[in-house]
Amino acid sequence: MLDEWLLHTSHIQLETHVGVAEMNRPAPERITVVLALAAVLLVSSPALSQPGPRSSMLFEQAIEEYLDHPHPDSALIAINQAMELDPSDPLHYRHMAAFCYVCGDIDQTLANLEEAAELAQDDPEVLLDLGFIHVGTRCNEQAVEVLTRALEQDPTLARAYLNRALAHQDQGRTLECMIDLNAAIIMDPGLADAYFYRGTLLGFAFDEWEKAREDFRMCIETTDDPELRWLAVEGLECLPE
Repeated sequence: MLDEWLLHTSHIQLETHVGVAEMNRPAPERITVVLALAAVLLVSSPALSQPGPRSSMLFEQAIEEYLDHPHPDSALIAINQAMELDPSDPLHYRHMAAFCYVCGDIDQTLANLEEAAELAQDDPEVLLDLGFIHVGTRCNEQAVEVLTRALEQDPTLARAYLNRALAHQDQGRTLECMIDLNAAIIMDPGLADAYFYRGTLLGFAFDEWEKAREDFRMCIETTDDPELRWLAVEGLECLPE
């Protein structure tokens, strides 16, 4: 039943990516493998409507803007001109990073975000975006380090807790993952993604089925994303009675 649900959530044949032997592991180990896979799959394209690490609102909006831009070359020229006029403004580097992300150039995305972070003196929102990229590329130690810096600057940054939780889980640190998911929900009770991931852990790693149901229902209530809502419904249906 768990395997069937995981096949739905990833939209691929999981065995192709992690192997049949991995899928035959005990449930706690299996969920570690699957969440690690999800962290990669769900950010391997700029699609923002699926669960996974979350960037800042500014970065999300910039990505959406460049995804839908009718003339990408003109957008790139405009960003370059802005950077030439004021090379000390971190905002320009954040926009260049978003443009590079849409183009699939992760190295330049990171380079521009690192420049923005230096110019902005460790702005937690820029560090959040850096952590978002590190989680997506499974550079988990870097992700944890950067996101911890972000939370030192702003301990209320719910998306930083969410992203750090995914980095912890990818390394098998399930307890740390749960702690950060709890913190993400405390800081932002409307962060539907955190309910989805916590419900997944509670239901399929810890066999806390009633608590998992509560989280999947909260995800359904708080999200305006039909994809995420569908995944939470699938999770509910696959929990044992």
